[in-house]
Amino acid sequence: MSRTLSLATVSLLALLQAVPVRAQRCETPIVMLTVDRSSSMLGELPGGLTKWDAATMAIGEITSAYEGRIDFGLQVFPYPDRCEPGHVVLAPGAHASGDMLDALGEPPPSSGNFTPMAETLDEALRTPSLAEGMSTRHLVLVRDGWQWCSPYDPATRFTPVESVRALRELGVVVHVVGFGA
Repeated sequence: MSRTLSLATVSLLALLQAVPVRAQRCETPIVMLTVDRSSSMLGELPGGLTKWDAATMAIGEITSAYEGRIDFGLQVFPYPDRCEPGHVVLAPGAHASGDMLDALGEPPPSSGNFTPMAETLDEALRTPSLAEGMSTRHLVLVRDGWQWCSPYDPATRFTPVESVRALRELGVVVHVVGFGA
């Protein structure tokens, strides 16, 4: 296993260790994995893996390790392409790890997919199990850059902060796993 994959996996494992399993009330925690499919995720990391490959492998390991104990959901962005907001491709539930990996789909194209992060987080706000759930709810944002759509508007660079604030107000704990500087 490469050092890069190990760091991505360790980052996700550390986040999930913080997810309490509430056995006393029989509530299964909900974790929405919100994954960046922008073209820049094809950039290489030290060791030769792309960011997409490292994220995909780490998600496979994590969902396999916690299968049956956490209700995972999957949202990818942009969806289907360019600068469209993310889409929940698997609602949170008892999914097999292989189903999660299949739902991730193919790697992003080498160009033309951007990073509509705020719009994607806003879409997550409308996911019933995140917006209205009584279980412990988490969103793990896996990305490699900031808000960026074409044409680029620097004024939108920090708009995801408001989207995270709105998720937190609903009781959703937001974690970020970032690739890059």
